[in-house]
Amino acid sequence: MSRILTAEEFVTLILAQIKLKADRDFVLDATLIDQRFEDAHDWLRNREEDLGIVSNFTFRRDPLYGVTATFRDALLSLRERRLIQPDASRRAYRLSLSQALAEDYLAHGVLPSAVLEELVNKNFPEVLVTAPV
Repeated sequence: MSRILTAEEFVTLILAQIKLKADRDFVLDATLIDQRFEDAHDWLRNREEDLGIVSNFTFRRDPLYGVTATFRDALLSLRERRLIQPDASRRAYRLSLSQALAEDYLAHGVLPSAVLEELVNKNFPEVLVTAPV
């Protein structure tokens, strides 16, 4: 039986993986975030059967506005839970979840850490550039 993956859990797990990989001052560029998560969702959709999961959402961007309501709702939920904060000076989102909380999310999420690491490496290359040496 497949497990269901929600948009909010998907975004949370990706951000938790980024938190563990990137340096502490890493921010997600707001001008790239929609495309990055749409690409990440496409990557996941191609592997759902092998992973035994089914996502109950899509991250298709509007060609005119470049945003997806489902993704924005997930981001809003993460802001309300104080896992991310807007960084207006850089037009970005700063990760505000702790390392311990990120590890807890990864330990209890439906996606294995190795899968998330591969997903982040493929779809968020800026994380690799800023990762601690």
